Amino acid sequence: MMKISRRLNTPQLCAAAAALSFLADRISKGSLALFGCRAHFNGGISFGLFSGAGAAVTGFSAGAAAALVVAAFALLRRRESDKLFSCGLGLAIGGALGNSADRLLFGCVKDWIFVPFSHLVLKGGLWINIADISLCAGAAVVVLDLLRAAKRG
Repeated sequence: MMKISRRLNTPQLCAAAAALSFLADRISKGSLALFGCRAHFNGGISFGLFSGAGAAVTGFSAGAAAALVVAAFALLRRRESDKLFSCGLGLAIGGALGNSADRLLFGCVKDWIFVPFSHLVLKGGLWINIADISLCAGAAVVVLDLLRAAKRG
């Protein structure tokens, strides 16, 4: 039996992280009915801002996701050896693409995870999804990695 042991380069690692987070988001949203989960539909952006903007929000979201993909691969060419940075970018890309897919397919984002106690701060509470978590976690990883690199000098 042939054993394949190949290390992923940073663009491949970024693409793998993006694909995994995108698939996790799509599968989770597609499985809501199976598990009896309730969904909240957000026609706006974060916290429901600009919810009446419709096509403008969809266009902006798709454009921002595309720009993120292009910028990520341009950055990865400059930071070839940094695996953590690559994973963070991949997570952010997967999350952005997951929410963009919702907007393009349905005109809104399907959120299904209710954040406990958020109703004390926001009317109706805060609803999120796997794409939101991937996007935020990816952005946090990228920022922390950049701070770590700056500290090293």
